[in-house]
Amino acid sequence: KERYVDPYFIAYIYMGLGDIDKTYEYLEKCFEVGDMYLSYLPIDQIFKELHDNPRFEALMKKMGLEK
Repeated sequence: KERYVDPYFIAYIYMGLGDIDKTYEYLEKCFEVGDMYLSYLPIDQIFKELHDNPRFEALMKKMGLEK
């Protein structure tokens, strides 16, 4: 059996594993599919260490949430 897993939660897992590239891959998928959980990204503490990364800033800009 297969079951859908939201890409935001897969990004969560990769962040916990320390795989930043895979984390961003799944955060980008969130954006592509219009994932509602992506709106939590700026305040979600598990992703806090990404906040100073240019890739994070680019994603925020795409979402219309620039600094």
